[in-house]
Amino acid sequence: MPSKKKILLLVVNACIILSTSIILTSKASAASSTVKRIYGADRYSTNMNIVSSGWSAADNVVIASGGDYPDALCAAPLAKAK
Repeated sequence: MPSKKKILLLVVNACIILSTSIILTSKASAASSTVKRIYGADRYSTNMNIVSSGWSAADNVVIASGGDYPDALCAAPLAKAK
């Protein structure tokens, strides 16, 4: 009896892994066909390229310093609220 349980457990695990793999693969292929990479020479020029390609106007803007990451972490909740 214990061997039947082990076989059943292996089959269930294999099904879960296979279905997860199929879902992740289909999401990755769908995302890769619609992704446009925006970049610059450094983080500041990347930021300017993102802003210039994504927005023409905004009601609110939250700007964080690029000098230290906690500044951006603290600004994220404010950006979400606005």
